[in-house]
Amino acid sequence: MPAIATRPRRPASDDADEAPPLLRLLDAAEEAGELDVRQVAAALGLDTPSLRAALAAPGALDRAQRDALGGALGLDRTRLRALLGPEAAPMLASSEEGAAAAPAAVVEEHAPAPRSTAELLERTVLAIDDAAPWGRAARLAVLDAAERGAQAAGRAVPRELHALRARVRGAPLATAPVVEDATLDAPRRPRGPMPPEDVQVLDDVVRTVRALQTAGSGYDDLFAPVHDDAILALLRRFTLAVHEAPLGATCAVVVTPALYGRAVLVRSSQASAEQRRVARRVALAHAAAGHVREERPLPAPAPPHEARVAALVALADLVPFWQLGHARRRARLGWGALTDDVARQAAALAGDWTWAWAREVARLRVALYRRDGL
Repeated sequence: MPAIATRPRRPASDDADEAPPLLRLLDAAEEAGELDVRQVAAALGLDTPSLRAALAAPGALDRAQRDALGGALGLDRTRLRALLGPEAAPMLASSEEGAAAAPAAVVEEHAPAPRSTAELLERTVLAIDDAAPWGRAARLAVLDAAERGAQAAGRAVPRELHALRARVRGAPLATAPVVEDATLDAPRRPRGPMPPEDVQVLDDVVRTVRALQTAGSGYDDLFAPVHDDAILALLRRFTLAVHEAPLGATCAVVVTPALYGRAVLVRSSQASAEQRRVARRVALAHAAAGHVREERPLPAPAPPHEARVAALVALADLVPFWQLGHARRRARLGWGALTDDVARQAAALAGDWTWAWAREVARLRVALYRRDGL
């Protein structure tokens, strides 16, 4: 009987404990069969030896490579920064300065890391717009999920949580600066070269989709849309715990930083099955793209750039590339007619997207297919 081919195990080393933390984490995930290092290297534009060398000197990774690495390993930016260590601090600072200067980047004020769980909870709650139709219910749902997380972890519930819940139920809290809800109005783009903000969105979407594909999910692949069980497995991979609340018939979601070890995805218990499919993918996109951070919790509704990235990542799987190719070849649709067709599908899936927002996401979906084949 021929020998069964198996993946060769990496020989033990006496100084394995001295390896950089990210390298140890990568090796452990490979040994557990959770990922293929070759696919991770390809997502970063490297070969395997170059990847291992880069992890030994973390300052060599640029921002896009760090985002792809964090997505493959299921790490948010705060955790990734801690694992990169102080050697990468100058590179991190310079890349963040460059990102802030880029025309398509989201400008963020510097915010220190929260000093306690209570402070993190308050920041997370205040990031949710109380004026949104589901804002008050989402705030209470986050606090309920935090309380359950503390009990499951065997931790004491902070006293501040109960006081914060009473404040939410009473007079409206002062909120963080309200960002524009991109889903309400999205003007039709004029013909001509693609604007820089669209290029940035497509670049971020490509990195996020590649990170999800590296996780072995088949996301936006030949057999897309991915089965719900695979999406739930991806949510667990990115440490997202699903919590339902009566938010109404909407696909809106709230994604929090890690609370007692797991981030919280709040979605509506009154949503349709299709809206839940959209909501799960939007939340997964926010987590994989690194939009959720402890120092600045993701606002809800999300800022325009993050909202466009997450919606496009969701639509990339729900309306996969092979479907667009089929429409072009068999139905002989032009690009404008194809965009309208995708917009109708997006509006039907989401249920509560305005036509302007559905067509904006559809326009980006077609642009992603034309530029990157995704």
